[in-house]
Amino acid sequence: MAVLIAEDLLLLLLDDHRGDLAVRDAGGPPTGSVLAGEAVLGGAVLLELDLAGAVQLRGTPGGHEVVVTPRAFEPGGVTGDPVLRAAVQRVDEAPRDPVELVARLGAGLPAALAGRLADGGPLRVVAGPVPGTFRWPAADVSRESGARRALWSVLVEGAAPDRRTRALAALLAAVGLAEDVLPPGPVPAA
Repeated sequence: MAVLIAEDLLLLLLDDHRGDLAVRDAGGPPTGSVLAGEAVLGGAVLLELDLAGAVQLRGTPGGHEVVVTPRAFEPGGVTGDPVLRAAVQRVDEAPRDPVELVARLGAGLPAALAGRLADGGPLRVVAGPVPGTFRWPAADVSRESGARRALWSVLVEGAAPDRRTRALAALLAAVGLAEDVLPPGPVPAA
Protein backbone atom coordinates (compact mmCIF):
# COMPACT_ATOMS: atom_id res chain seq x y z
CA MET A 1 0.00 0.00 0.00
CA ALA A 2 1.09 3.54 -0.71
CA VAL A 3 1.91 6.01 2.05
CA LEU A 4 -0.97 8.45 1.77
CA ILE A 5 -0.93 12.17 2.50
CA ALA A 6 -4.18 11.58 4.40
CA GLU A 7 -2.41 9.09 6.69
CA ASP A 8 0.34 11.57 7.54
CA LEU A 9 -2.33 14.22 8.10
CA LEU A 10 -4.26 11.93 10.43
CA LEU A 11 -1.10 11.21 12.43
CA LEU A 12 -0.57 14.95 12.82
CA LEU A 13 -4.20 15.57 13.81
CA LEU A 14 -4.51 12.80 16.39
CA ASP A 15 -3.60 13.52 19.97
CA ASP A 16 -0.74 11.07 20.60
CA HIS A 17 -1.90 10.20 24.12
CA ARG A 18 -5.70 10.38 23.95
CA GLY A 19 -5.90 9.07 20.40
CA ASP A 20 -8.69 11.37 19.28
CA LEU A 21 -8.91 14.11 16.67
CA ALA A 22 -8.06 17.68 17.55
CA VAL A 23 -9.39 19.73 14.65
CA ARG A 24 -10.95 23.17 14.34
CA ASP A 25 -14.03 24.34 12.54
CA ALA A 26 -13.33 27.48 10.49
CA GLY A 27 -10.19 28.31 12.47
CA GLY A 28 -11.96 28.34 15.86
CA PRO A 29 -10.91 26.46 18.98
CA PRO A 30 -10.25 22.73 18.72
CA THR A 31 -13.53 20.85 18.66
CA GLY A 32 -12.58 17.22 18.32
CA SER A 33 -15.22 17.13 15.61
CA VAL A 34 -15.12 13.92 13.66
CA LEU A 35 -17.00 15.61 10.82
CA ALA A 36 -14.33 18.32 10.49
CA GLY A 37 -11.68 15.57 10.55
CA GLU A 38 -13.54 13.65 7.89
CA ALA A 39 -13.71 16.73 5.66
CA VAL A 40 -10.01 17.56 5.85
CA LEU A 41 -9.07 13.90 5.31
CA GLY A 42 -11.47 13.73 2.36
CA GLY A 43 -9.70 16.81 1.03
CA ALA A 44 -6.37 15.05 1.46
CA VAL A 45 -7.57 12.05 -0.57
CA LEU A 46 -8.91 14.32 -3.30
CA LEU A 47 -5.62 16.22 -3.34
CA GLU A 48 -3.73 12.91 -3.59
CA LEU A 49 -5.85 11.94 -6.61
CA ASP A 50 -5.22 15.34 -8.17
CA LEU A 51 -1.45 15.13 -7.64
CA ALA A 52 -1.51 11.73 -9.35
CA GLY A 53 -3.45 13.16 -12.29
CA ALA A 54 -6.34 10.79 -11.57
CA VAL A 55 -8.95 13.57 -11.35
CA GLN A 56 -9.44 17.00 -12.79
CA LEU A 57 -11.56 20.02 -11.98
CA ARG A 58 -13.85 20.96 -14.83
CA GLY A 59 -15.75 24.22 -15.13
CA THR A 60 -19.50 24.00 -15.63
CA PRO A 61 -22.22 26.62 -16.10
CA GLY A 62 -23.14 26.18 -12.41
CA GLY A 63 -19.61 26.15 -10.98
CA HIS A 64 -17.10 23.32 -10.98
CA GLU A 65 -17.12 19.55 -10.85
CA VAL A 66 -14.49 16.90 -10.29
CA VAL A 67 -14.20 14.10 -12.82
CA VAL A 68 -11.98 11.03 -13.15
CA THR A 69 -9.30 11.03 -15.85
CA PRO A 70 -8.16 7.96 -17.79
CA ARG A 71 -4.90 8.14 -15.84
CA ALA A 72 -6.78 6.94 -12.75
CA PHE A 73 -7.00 3.46 -14.24
CA GLU A 74 -3.41 3.04 -15.42
CA PRO A 75 -1.70 -0.12 -14.16
CA GLY A 76 0.34 0.60 -11.05
CA GLY A 77 -1.55 3.87 -10.48
CA VAL A 78 -3.73 5.07 -7.66
CA THR A 79 -6.20 2.20 -7.92
CA GLY A 80 -3.55 -0.11 -6.45
CA ASP A 81 -4.32 1.41 -3.04
CA PRO A 82 -7.69 0.41 -1.54
CA VAL A 83 -8.47 3.87 -0.12
CA LEU A 84 -7.61 5.63 -3.38
CA ARG A 85 -9.43 2.98 -5.43
CA ALA A 86 -12.59 3.57 -3.38
CA ALA A 87 -12.16 7.33 -3.85
CA VAL A 88 -11.80 6.95 -7.63
CA GLN A 89 -14.96 4.83 -7.67
CA ARG A 90 -16.80 7.49 -5.66
CA VAL A 91 -15.66 10.26 -8.01
CA ASP A 92 -16.50 8.13 -11.04
CA GLU A 93 -20.13 7.63 -9.88
CA ALA A 94 -21.02 11.09 -11.16
CA PRO A 95 -19.31 14.46 -11.60
CA ARG A 96 -19.64 16.32 -8.30
CA ASP A 97 -18.99 19.71 -6.81
CA PRO A 98 -15.62 19.62 -4.98
CA VAL A 99 -17.14 20.58 -1.61
CA GLU A 100 -19.74 17.82 -1.80
CA LEU A 101 -17.09 15.38 -2.95
CA VAL A 102 -14.73 16.16 -0.07
CA ALA A 103 -17.52 15.33 2.39
CA ARG A 104 -18.34 12.09 0.56
CA LEU A 105 -14.70 11.01 0.35
CA GLY A 106 -14.12 11.77 4.03
CA ALA A 107 -17.11 9.83 5.40
CA GLY A 108 -15.69 7.17 7.72
CA LEU A 109 -12.13 7.91 6.64
CA PRO A 110 -10.59 8.64 10.08
CA ALA A 111 -11.43 5.12 11.33
CA ALA A 112 -10.41 3.45 8.05
CA LEU A 113 -7.05 5.20 7.96
CA ALA A 114 -6.45 4.66 11.68
CA GLY A 115 -7.09 0.95 11.16
CA ARG A 116 -4.48 0.87 8.39
CA LEU A 117 -2.03 2.75 10.57
CA ALA A 118 -2.66 0.43 13.52
CA ASP A 119 -1.91 -2.55 11.27
CA GLY A 120 1.28 -0.84 10.11
CA GLY A 121 2.55 0.19 13.52
CA PRO A 122 2.30 3.99 14.06
CA LEU A 123 -1.00 3.73 15.98
CA ARG A 124 -2.63 1.32 18.35
CA VAL A 125 -6.35 0.75 18.81
CA VAL A 126 -7.97 1.11 22.25
CA ALA A 127 -11.60 1.02 23.26
CA GLY A 128 -13.26 4.43 23.44
CA PRO A 129 -15.38 5.77 26.29
CA VAL A 130 -18.59 4.70 24.57
CA PRO A 131 -19.04 0.98 23.80
CA GLY A 132 -18.24 0.27 20.16
CA THR A 133 -16.03 3.37 19.75
CA PHE A 134 -12.27 3.45 19.45
CA ARG A 135 -9.34 5.77 19.95
CA TRP A 136 -5.96 5.58 18.26
CA PRO A 137 -3.07 6.70 20.45
CA ALA A 138 0.44 6.70 19.05
CA ALA A 139 2.47 3.51 19.19
CA ASP A 140 5.46 4.76 17.16
CA VAL A 141 5.88 8.48 16.48
CA SER A 142 8.78 8.25 14.03
CA ARG A 143 6.65 8.72 10.89
CA GLU A 144 4.70 11.56 12.49
CA SER A 145 7.94 13.19 13.68
CA GLY A 146 9.31 13.04 10.15
CA ALA A 147 6.24 14.84 8.82
CA ARG A 148 6.58 17.47 11.57
CA ARG A 149 10.27 17.99 10.76
CA ALA A 150 9.45 18.43 7.06
CA LEU A 151 6.74 20.98 7.90
CA TRP A 152 9.10 22.86 10.24
CA SER A 153 11.79 22.93 7.58
CA VAL A 154 9.39 24.43 5.05
CA LEU A 155 7.22 26.69 7.21
CA VAL A 156 9.83 27.99 9.64
CA GLU A 157 13.22 27.55 7.99
CA GLY A 158 12.05 28.42 4.47
CA ALA A 159 13.14 25.23 2.72
CA ALA A 160 11.58 24.46 -0.66
CA PRO A 161 8.68 22.04 -0.10
CA ASP A 162 8.18 18.77 -1.89
CA ARG A 163 4.66 18.00 -3.13
CA ARG A 164 3.68 16.02 -0.04
CA THR A 165 4.84 18.66 2.42
CA ARG A 166 3.16 21.41 0.38
CA ALA A 167 -0.07 19.40 0.44
CA LEU A 168 0.15 18.80 4.20
CA ALA A 169 0.82 22.48 4.88
CA ALA A 170 -2.14 23.55 2.72
CA LEU A 171 -4.51 21.08 4.37
CA LEU A 172 -3.38 22.04 7.88
CA ALA A 173 -3.76 25.74 7.03
CA ALA A 174 -7.29 25.03 5.79
CA VAL A 175 -8.31 23.79 9.25
CA GLY A 176 -6.21 26.37 11.12
CA LEU A 177 -3.78 23.87 12.62
CA ALA A 178 -0.52 24.43 10.73
CA GLU A 179 1.12 26.12 13.70
CA ASP A 180 -0.37 23.70 16.25
CA VAL A 181 1.21 20.57 14.75
CA LEU A 182 4.72 22.04 14.66
CA PRO A 183 7.19 21.33 17.45
CA PRO A 184 7.31 23.96 20.17
CA GLY A 185 9.48 26.94 19.35
CA PRO A 186 9.41 30.26 17.60
CA VAL A 187 6.90 29.96 14.77
CA PRO A 188 6.50 33.08 12.64
CA ALA A 189 2.84 34.10 12.23
CA ALA A 190 3.25 34.29 8.43
